[in-house]
Amino acid sequence: MDFAEILIGFVQVAVALVAFTTISVVVVQVSESTTESLLALRLKYILLFSTHLIVLGILPLVFYQLVPEDGQFWRYSAIGSLVSVSALVYIGVVVLLPRILRDSKKSWAQLVFSGTFASLGLGANVWVIFSTEFSFWYVVTLALFLAATLVMVVGAVLSFQIFDDNGPNKTNKQ
Repeated sequence: MDFAEILIGFVQVAVALVAFTTISVVVVQVSESTTESLLALRLKYILLFSTHLIVLGILPLVFYQLVPEDGQFWRYSAIGSLVSVSALVYIGVVVLLPRILRDSKKSWAQLVFSGTFASLGLGANVWVIFSTEFSFWYVVTLALFLAATLVMVVGAVLSFQIFDDNGPNKTNKQ
């Protein structure tokens, strides 16, 4: 399998996650297992990480057109993705995370697992720059950020009203 196919596959999954998040915003009703604010923050995180995955998947294809020799386009892609990840870290950690931590219905498991995968993804992304196995570590970076995003998607889906302990017919609105 060609690396271009792998990258396009990651981009397709990321676009599907963006579409899922958009549909979720329209369809979901706030349940007893989450607050409206927390659900909005979860969906913003999914959008941020999905957008970052799209950028990560497209950068090597763009840089390959500019610098096709010697696999250096993987390094340039990793450096370019650090710019994207810096925006992700600022918005995710500085702006959104304090609001999530104040919410009483937050999921610690989701925060720990998605944070761990994202941190490992950032480490793998930096390792691409210094490693000789550019393509392998870049795909590891993509896989770790995808894992972080999927953890967030599962957390968002489990906050839907149908998964409440009281059942889908009981709402917190009267």
